[in-house]
Amino acid sequence: MSHTAVVTPQPTHQAPFNVAKLREDFPILNREVHGKPLVYFDNAATSQTPIEVINVFADYYGRYNANIHRGLHTLADEATEAFEGAREKVRAFINAPASRQVIFTRGRPKLLTWWLIAGGGPSWQQGMKCLSPCLSTMPILCPGSCWLSSWVLPSR
Repeated sequence: MSHTAVVTPQPTHQAPFNVAKLREDFPILNREVHGKPLVYFDNAATSQTPIEVINVFADYYGRYNANIHRGLHTLADEATEAFEGAREKVRAFINAPASRQVIFTRGRPKLLTWWLIAGGGPSWQQGMKCLSPCLSTMPILCPGSCWLSSWVLPSR
């Protein structure tokens, strides 16, 4: 005699999105403008900074402000160690094979423009990824992706 087990999927419970908690992470959102809580939508021009990032910058500037990979003194060593530690955390978070594959830049549009102009496009290979957290770089991503597609990406 055969028995069939019936498995009933259990509903997953996900806590509702907590806007108040998220706002606590951004000190600037404690402001009121025209008598109402600040709501900021101009992320393409300037993204607001969470308190964790503000604290890291304050720690850096207050304890070991120095150029990374170039100084021959304690502050430079400490700054380099912190930088490389951050790169390793990002590597682990995005599951990159090596931390040297994680590159921090000051601005995506400028980086992509310089990289494409310098001839970096032909070095792009199938399977490589460019991580960009938002669509604020559309003016460069659209032409850049067209440029890249002419070299290595299949036509769609």
